[in-house]
Amino acid sequence: SFSSIICFQPAGMGNGLPQPVTIKETSSGSCEWHSWACSCMQGWRLGMEDAHVAISDMSSYGDNAGMALFCVFDGHGGREVADFCQAELPAEIGRQLQLLRGEGVDPCSADEATRGHLEEALVRSFHAMDDMLRQPEQQRLLRKWRDEGTTEAGKSIA
Repeated sequence: SFSSIICFQPAGMGNGLPQPVTIKETSSGSCEWHSWACSCMQGWRLGMEDAHVAISDMSSYGDNAGMALFCVFDGHGGREVADFCQAELPAEIGRQLQLLRGEGVDPCSADEATRGHLEEALVRSFHAMDDMLRQPEQQRLLRKWRDEGTTEAGKSIA
């Protein structure tokens, strides 16, 4: 017979809690052409590691009215990179969309050729995040956030 308590922990999740944290942080929004909602839950993890972006109108990131951005960033064992991408990716996507316009491409067009350019802008944006995260100054910032348990904006990452 077993004399110890067995705690279920999903495979691959690292250290876990004996019970999931089921408190949910929910937000929602809308614009002229859509409505959205998202909900975050820590679950079995020791701390919330994920971050997200929900932007109904990308017009504040360049001439991108009519475009929206929704992203989920899985922290994979740490919140720092997810928070970094939450803070930096929207502006980088806006920059890449502006570069498309400079090349004479309308990223809001529904034609097949434009979709390929839009995909390329997203891929370039993700590669830019990787490049930024490899920079020594970003590495120092991420270590600082991890060591202090907060992001630059003072949001708790513990």
